[in-house]
Amino acid sequence: MNPVRWGILGTAEIALTRVIPAMQSCEHSVVTAIASRVLEKAQAAATQHGISHAYGSYAALLDDPDIDVVYNPLPNHLHLEWSARALRAGKHVLCEKPIAMNQAEVHELIRVRDETGLHIEEAVMIRNHPQWSSVLELIAANTIGTPQSVQLAYAYHAKNRNDYRYKPEMGGGAVYDIGSYSIAIARLIFGDEPSGVLATLIRDENTGVDVLASAILDFPTGHATLTVATESTTYQHVHVLGDRGWIRVEFPFAHPQPTRCHLYIGDASSVGNFHCQEIAFDPINQYTLQADRFSLAIQGRSVATWPLENAAANMAVIDALFESARCHQWTPITKTSIKV
Repeated sequence: MNPVRWGILGTAEIALTRVIPAMQSCEHSVVTAIASRVLEKAQAAATQHGISHAYGSYAALLDDPDIDVVYNPLPNHLHLEWSARALRAGKHVLCEKPIAMNQAEVHELIRVRDETGLHIEEAVMIRNHPQWSSVLELIAANTIGTPQSVQLAYAYHAKNRNDYRYKPEMGGGAVYDIGSYSIAIARLIFGDEPSGVLATLIRDENTGVDVLASAILDFPTGHATLTVATESTTYQHVHVLGDRGWIRVEFPFAHPQPTRCHLYIGDASSVGNFHCQEIAFDPINQYTLQADRFSLAIQGRSVATWPLENAAANMAVIDALFESARCHQWTPITKTSIKV
């Protein structure tokens, strides 16, 4: 079967430095076109990465009949518009997280998806790493008992204050940027949806975007506590505490370079933070796995998929988190009416 043909909307840093280079190692995917509002930028990116077609507008790329999938890494406030336009142009869509600015926008994308019958997902690349299948297998095997607490932290130091991440009207801030990862993983581990959230934010005094966010999510069998920051040192961890043991995920989120990583498992015999078992994973590229998995999905192959209903549930938590921080109290998470 021929590789699935991808077009890239925009020349975002994540596309040029992470996604496109990773896709050059794909077996089932090939990048054939890239678009920018400035043709010269698209042409430069195409030359740099060996892409055959460059377009001076997003609409022109959507009109290309030889593109099967559109990857949308545009600033967050443009995700709804251009993902919907891509679907209506007959393209499948992989859109960067967060896929929209709020839950209502996700439901609009669900409506367009259902109208067109095409496939669209939120690009949460970390879910493609095999370590998360292993975490779920350990939990299913009752290795650590019932998960009671999930502790998550993800931080980096933003270098470019002119970036959209410092513009609230464009969907900037730590919660949209990396909080979506932590929330998705907490929901994955508990295998359920939280009912409420208590959150606090520190905002940049000049732009108003959140640069530090902490939250407690209330799940039926326990709690998740998370902290995300964009003006901190680089750091990441996930720790799952069960009633019979624990799992420490060494490298849960971003892998700027494919890196060997481990799960460390402890039980009642463990002393302190010393583990009694470990599972090692060879270096892989999460973006390569993500693109090929998506391509196989639209070819009708049997692979994991994450429908927009899952993205809506994640966004419901983000909506409630912002409301909790605004009103300084526990906030119920409005349940999506669509089955996740």
